[in-house]
Amino acid sequence: MENATALNEEMDTGVSVFHFSIKADESHPLNYTHEYQVVFIEPTDGSHVFGLQLGSPFTNPTGVVPAPNATSFKVLDHDLNILFTILFTSKTWHNFAVQVDWGNLTFQVFYSTNEAPLDAVTDVMPNDSAGADIVGDFHFGILKPPLVNPLDSPAQQADVVHYGLQEGSLEGLLYSSVFMETGPLE
Repeated sequence: MENATALNEEMDTGVSVFHFSIKADESHPLNYTHEYQVVFIEPTDGSHVFGLQLGSPFTNPTGVVPAPNATSFKVLDHDLNILFTILFTSKTWHNFAVQVDWGNLTFQVFYSTNEAPLDAVTDVMPNDSAGADIVGDFHFGILKPPLVNPLDSPAQQADVVHYGLQEGSLEGLLYSSVFMETGPLE
């Protein structure tokens, strides 16, 4: 299950900061053999301005799962490069802020745990996907792509929406402080 909020002129011009905090739901643990896209901005072209991922990245064919960094948060850029990674520890709130400068085509990641103030964990970085014509959605929730089914045809294996191996979705995460503000972080 996920929530999506459509970006509008106020959200995708100037500088926008997307805040979100995530904690493990101990009664609904994740299956780290799968990928979980837990926060992302998705323009209408289906790419991502940035993304926050847990679990083993989707690969075709399915690689070794769980991946070595499956239990770590991974902040990804438009090209799916890992910009920041941190172990997802239980009983801890993991606080993120991603600052997107739509005019200068840059972004920066901030992070802290529990009540600690946010600290910059990346430099200001180029972000080609944050152009002036961006229209899309701010997603938060659990998007869980399947594992590739070796019995499916190559065309079916590439169609992760309709094919693949998928168990029931009893996994969960706790979200808090999900909001967006304009202007740079002070």
